[in-house]
Order: sequence, then C-alpha cells, then structure tokens
Amino acid sequence: MVGLIVGLVLTLKAPHAQTMESGVAVTDPAVLASLRPERFSAGALLQPQSENPQSIANDNLFNGLLKKIKLMLLSDIRQLPLQSLDSVARNFFTAAAAKDADARRFNAELLVDKRSGFDLTGIVNRMDRAYRVVDAKRKYETCGEIRFIYRLTYDIQVADPAGGATHNVKSRLPFTMAIVMNARERDSALSCAEIAGRWLKTADMNNEALVEYLKSENGPLQYLSPSQVERVEFNLQLFRAPAGVKTDFGGDAEYLMRIFRRGAPNAQFEVFPLEDQLDRPRLLRNPRLLAALKQWLFSPPAMADLDRGIVDIPMEYLAVRAISVSPGGASRSGNDESSELFSDAEIDQAMRRFQASGRTLRTIKSPAGFRLRLDEVSCTGCHQTRTIAGFHFPGADPVGVPQSNAVYIPASAHFLSDIPRRKAIVASFAARQRPDFSRGFAARPDSKFAADLKDTQLFDGWGAPCNSGTDPSFSNWTCRAGLQCKVLFDSRHDADTGVCVTADKIAIGDPMETGKVIEDAYGNDRYQRTFPAGEATPAHYVDPVAPADRTDHNGKTDYRVAHQGYRTADSTGGFPAGMLRIDQCENLPPEATCGRVAADGFNKCVAGGRPFTECLKITKLAGLRACDRANPCREDYICTAPYEDLIPINEKNHNEAKGTCIPPYFMFQFRADGHPKSFAPPEILSKTDSGPN
Repeated sequence: MVGLIVGLVLTLKAPHAQTMESGVAVTDPAVLASLRPERFSAGALLQPQSENPQSIANDNLFNGLLKKIKLMLLSDIRQLPLQSLDSVARNFFTAAAAKDADARRFNAELLVDKRSGFDLTGIVNRMDRAYRVVDAKRKYETCGEIRFIYRLTYDIQVADPAGGATHNVKSRLPFTMAIVMNARERDSALSCAEIAGRWLKTADMNNEALVEYLKSENGPLQYLSPSQVERVEFNLQLFRAPAGVKTDFGGDAEYLMRIFRRGAPNAQFEVFPLEDQLDRPRLLRNPRLLAALKQWLFSPPAMADLDRGIVDIPMEYLAVRAISVSPGGASRSGNDESSELFSDAEIDQAMRRFQASGRTLRTIKSPAGFRLRLDEVSCTGCHQTRTIAGFHFPGADPVGVPQSNAVYIPASAHFLSDIPRRKAIVASFAARQRPDFSRGFAARPDSKFAADLKDTQLFDGWGAPCNSGTDPSFSNWTCRAGLQCKVLFDSRHDADTGVCVTADKIAIGDPMETGKVIEDAYGNDRYQRTFPAGEATPAHYVDPVAPADRTDHNGKTDYRVAHQGYRTADSTGGFPAGMLRIDQCENLPPEATCGRVAADGFNKCVAGGRPFTECLKITKLAGLRACDRANPCREDYICTAPYEDLIPINEKNHNEAKGTCIPPYFMFQFRADGHPKSFAPPEILSKTDSGPN
C-alpha cells in the first residue's frame, strides 16, 4: 500500500478512565504508564529472580529466559515468507531481483536490540475463560486468566540520508506479546468471587482513583505473582507486501501466531499448541488422525460445546504455529483452517444425530454455521474476524505521539462488542453464581446483549457484519433501519456475509467497490472487482455521483474516492473495498470529522529516505469517517487519534471528540517495513544454529 495518513503532534489531555471496557480491562495509557515502573513490566513478570527485574532490557530478556523462543521466532521470520501459500508474496520474497524484499519483512534484529523494548498497552480480565482446563494438574477453581499485553517498540537516533544532524525515530511495531497469568493460584486464599469483586470496583473510577486502587493491596493486581504466569503468546506481522506487489488486494500482510508455556515457575517456556487451531496440513496427510478428530468433534458433548463457543479441542489435533492473512478477513482461504477437512454431508449427519438425541443446537443451524463456528474459535479465524489488521488489542497510544501514528481506540470492534458478555460473567462470579460462558458468533454478539449495545453501532449498526442470504445460522444478522447489508468480498469461505452500510445514498466512510475473492489454491487468493463494472483494476475508476448539496453549479464535487487496487499512473491504492471522503473540512456531515491525508510529494519524501517527521508536514485537510468506541471503523480499518490543531474546525462540525478511520497499514506502527535499518546487526544466529522448528 502506498501513502500514509499524517498529522501533527497529539497533545490532547488523557481520556477519562471510565470507558466501555472499565471493570474488565485497564486500557488508558496514562494509567498503564503509572504501573510500568512497578511490578508489571515484561521483565518483572518473566524474570522475577533478577536483581532488578523492572530494568531488564529487551536484549537480555530474549537472550536469557526467552532464548529458545527467540530462536524459534527468528527462524520463522526468516523462513516463513519464503514459504507463503500466496504465490505473489512467495515469488516476491524468493525472486533474486526483489532488492527490497528483506525490507518488507519484520526486522528480526529488533528482538535483541538494546534500543527496543515492550510497552504495556493493556491488562485484560478474562474470567470468561474459566471454563478451560489446561491439563489434569490444574483441575481447580482457576477463575480464568489475567492478560498483560505488550507492544514491541523502539527509540533510536538515525542519520539524515541527505547529511546533517541525526533525528529521533520512535514507534511501536506490529508485534504483540501477551503474558497470560492464571487469575487465581492453586493455594490462594482469594476466591473467584473476591477477585471478580475487585475488578468490578474499577468500573466507576477516574484515572487518579484507579491508579491508587490498582496499586493498593485490595486492588485487582497486587495479589498477582510471577508464579501465576503460565504462558506467553506472540502475534507479529511477518511481512507486508505493498500495493505495488499485491495489486488486486491493494497490499497484503501475513501474521505469525505462537504460544509458549511453562509447567512451573521460573522453568523454561516450551512450544505449546495454539488454542483450537487445527493442524490442517497434518490432518490432511493422516487419514486416521482426521477420522479420530471427526469422531471426537461430532460427538454430542463436543458438538454442544462448539455450539456454545466453548469447545476445547484436544492437543493432538492442534498446530504449534499459525499464519493469518489480511485484508479480507474470513473471505480469505488462508484464514479458513477447517477447509476441506469436513464435507457438508458429514456435518449435516452429525447435526441430525445430535438433534435426534433430544438436544437443541442454539447457534449452529447449518453446515455453514458449523464451519464458521469452528473457524472463529481458532487463532487464525479469531484474529481475522472484525479485527484491526491481525490484532484485536493493539492498545491506545499515549499523549505526545504524532496523530498519524497514534491509535485512538485500543481494541477492535469484536473486543468491544464482547464486553457486555464478559462483564456479565465477572458479575456472576462476584455474586457466587454459576456463569454462563456461552457466546454468540465472534462477528456478531449474542442477541441477548443487543440492549447493552443499543446506543452503539457494535451490534447491527454501521460497519457491523451482516448476512444477505437465507442460511438459518445467520438469520438474525440484520442491519438496523437506514442501513443495508452489502457483500464486499464475495467468497465461498464466507458466503453472503457483508457489512452494514448506508442505504439509499452514500456516506463518508462507506465502501465504494465490491468484488470476488477467487481461490486458485488454498491460501492463494486473488481479488476481482465486480463494482464499479468494467475494468478489473482501478485504472479507470469512476467516482460515484455526489448528492446535490455536495456539487456546485458546474457539476464539480468535493467527494473523493480512495480505491483498493493499485493504480500505476499515480501510485495509489490500498483502501479495502474503497472509501468515500471529502476533499475539505467545511460543512461536514454528522458521520465525518476533519483529519489530514498525505498530499502530493509525501510518497516521494518517504521513498527518498527523508526524516519521517519532515514528511509528516506534507498534508492536506480532509473529511474522514469519524470513530470512537461506540462508533468503530469498518473491518480492516483503524481509528486514529484526533488532531488538536483541528479542534476548532471539528467543534464547528460537532465531532470534536472523534478519531478518524484509515487502513492500518497507512500507519507507521502497523507496517513491518519502512522502519530504520540502522540497528546494530548483532550475531543473533550463527550459520549452524537456525533454531528449532
């Protein structure tokens, strides 16, 4: 993808701590920063035996306790792009002529560079996962999990390629590490009810009170001990193929997911299977193993758990690493890990047997529903469902980060829409009642929580997933009044699933094209545009007709259309399904807010290696889709921070508290490529030590 949305330095006041997720997550950057010097740095949790664990540098962390993890991640980063199932991406990385191929993959040196580290971006209460039993030794009241989520970041000085003084470059990277703790240790004096009660008290606190409470002995964090750390989970962008390479999708990115678990405190972390991630290649190679999986999965207990969304697939069928693909979500074949493992006839027969036993399937009502449910409980399916690129929790950025590179809303629409269910489970624990762990589809919250989300767009509002077909599993996937269901990426892997967008007219942020995802082979997709009709590429893209109030007497309009595919003539493209914007900031409609977009010359500035802060000045005003927690962006888009210098304009337009929606790969921190390459190249791997597979 080419071009970035850019802006000035954010100096807005930190938001109030009370948010939709208050009571089940700590997400405010100011609050998290106050905890960082305390007990919850990555080093303090993973290497507590160190003399000063808070000060453990990133290089020491990965050369110490996490050395085995480092070797595996480095091997994956180096080898997996060459093995991509996508032929365009694979050829790009294997072609000798592709001089910039290495620059497009994740820079493995960052893992052990002294100038990189981990920012704490969120603490999430996952008591809703208390139904899982990790192994026979842990059959006690675990109370679920507490997750500490970190983003890899760097802060360096680099030389100006044109000469002159050095300049500072600091950014987060598309790399998350989650340290997962058991919410309650085996011999803890605390009960699940007490832990839940502590979390619920945080819901109504402002920043100052919340920080004081989190640091207190009676708060929900201070009882936690590094001995409760069970595993670490990694999700990173392996590579990003730009729009000039993957021209039809307007760019492409693949994400690696890995889990490492330890059996005892201070023990080495070992490879652990990914949760409910079927090892598709191994199952296809081994008919006996696949037959055993079918026998287990089609049994009444497993079918009931899958229907409720709490299935726990045995480890012998699972993969130890997974790769998800963006953009396109569930329409992409590589995100459908159950593809070709089961026939519709087999699924239908299993459903009939289940119902003949006198039981009722509440969520799964068709083979398509079964497939979607099985895919979305996997790592690949989950991380490409109503998500931000390949992440559900990138975290919000603190004050002082340039708006062009600052995340405004910390989590995806899926994360936010699941908050009512999670809060209900925590409340049940607090009341010493048996929680209902069941959930709706990942893309669509259970209808029993619709009332909790009625004042948001998260359930059936703009940008919400919908279904335009007649499949009974998705009969309630409708859009609210004034919206229509539009299928943007038609695919056999996600048939009839669309997005709720404006009906009978067009609005800012609406998609402007539709197309088909054609699967040449599993994991090898191409996109064919079907609307606007005509050229399959955007070379002759026709802008939509603007309404009368946006058109002057000469027929000119300030509407602009950003397109998906790469257009060679002006080196642009990369907005999934296209996006409508306004070319200025006067008289904006309610759904829009004033932001900044890259102007002519920005791409040349970046390509020339000029300081990024210098290129940020090459901007122009634009009316973009406004966003906040209650009004999230479409899938494959991210909500970036509002602009302080544009507040007067946005106050006039009544959207002063809103962020702006853009593709995530237009942000510096969501690209594996484009970052400084001047890091000292340590000998992280010898020629003979390529790391375990």
